[in-house]
Amino acid sequence: QATKPKRLHPPPPPSLPKEAPWREIEQIINGIGTIVEKLDVVVGLRPVTIKAPLIERTMVGGVATGGGNFLLIDRGKSWETNVWENYEVAIVDGTGAGQIRTIVSNEADSLATRKAWDTNPDKTSVYVIRMARININLAASAVIQDVDITAQTIGNLSVNLAASTVTLNVDLVAQTVGNISVDLVAQTVGNISVDLVAQTVGNISVDLVAQTLGNISVDLAAQSIGNVNVDLIAQSVEALNFNIKAQA
Repeated sequence: QATKPKRLHPPPPPSLPKEAPWREIEQIINGIGTIVEKLDVVVGLRPVTIKAPLIERTMVGGVATGGGNFLLIDRGKSWETNVWENYEVAIVDGTGAGQIRTIVSNEADSLATRKAWDTNPDKTSVYVIRMARININLAASAVIQDVDITAQTIGNLSVNLAASTVTLNVDLVAQTVGNISVDLVAQTVGNISVDLVAQTVGNISVDLVAQTLGNISVDLAAQSIGNVNVDLIAQSVEALNFNIKAQA
């Protein structure tokens, strides 16, 4: 369970109107057996915006032995059936290089894609199977966090914020999302907006600890959602809105 920052070195006034000086914050997170010390973060007298990194994690790869309009074949593999469903397959070299497709199913040695290949893979096609993971860890005196992500498959979206003032906007468009976790510790929270459009969502967890909360808006549209958990501790809450549409 994250706690409030124990010590914050106040930054000097910025020398330029939009400059956010860098400082050190010690012992930001005091979690389960974890202490983060001397963590370099953005600390500014003025709000700053930091874009979220989109990290593509390669799970496995190889060289195809053939393919078809919706198919990539690798006779050297022996995968479990449908283990790569909703992952991405990208051809990175050889015939068809540069193409990325979502996997709808797989057999022991073949991948079926949602969309047909523009150029069918052959025995020269080098491919990787991958997923995206996004992790945001911030500690600052003032933060405006804009997260705008479009991806086919996202493994986990993790947002951890420790700040005195926070405005958080998350726009997420994906076919498959694993787990979404938002942990926020702040004195004042302006607006939190989460817009999510996906076919399948695993678990959504939001933990908020704040003295004052402005508006919290969560819009979810998905075919399937696992668990949605919201833990809120605050002295004052202005508005809390949830709009969830799901088939299951």
